[in-house]
Amino acid sequence: MIRKNLCPILILMMLTSCNHTLYSNINKQTHFDIDNFKKNNDGRNAKIRLSNKKYILLSDYGSYYNETIKDDKSAYFEGYDYYKKNLSIKGGGHYFHGIAYGVFKEYNEDGIIIKQTDYDAPFKFSIESLIKKVKKETGIDISKPIPQATINRTTSGTPHYVLILPLKDVSELRYLTIDGTNGDTLTDQLLHTIE
Repeated sequence: MIRKNLCPILILMMLTSCNHTLYSNINKQTHFDIDNFKKNNDGRNAKIRLSNKKYILLSDYGSYYNETIKDDKSAYFEGYDYYKKNLSIKGGGHYFHGIAYGVFKEYNEDGIIIKQTDYDAPFKFSIESLIKKVKKETGIDISKPIPQATINRTTSGTPHYVLILPLKDVSELRYLTIDGTNGDTLTDQLLHTIE
């Protein structure tokens, strides 16, 4: 009899403690870190180094706050906007060279999801596949930051990627357009800059 009554109580205690831990972790990630921002800001931004290559950039954009999580050695980063009124998350997600990818979520001030956008939906040829293709065909590793490179994707017409990559000779650029549905190269040109 005692064993039967004790079992539901133990399960309830385990669930309650798990939910509290989960809620605490979510709560910390869904609110802007105003204390670190105030302590480290230079007027508009606060850069907090996490390791020798990773950092968080906290910014004040007037009507909202922004948190960007970057790695100096990677072209991937995360960006999130926060309401100024209550510091709760407004929305955000993952980026690759400034391209939004994956599912972005937007929240109201109470933390309820009001919109989700899947930026990868029209792109059957993934960013990871693009990285492999460009490295194989050009020798350029676009998974790392590249100064003066432009990498975008568009859904006007057929979804496609547009890349302008500087070569070793800075007066030359490689211009590529790649089909976002199947990975076919649509354009591959060598451009010369005028000095």
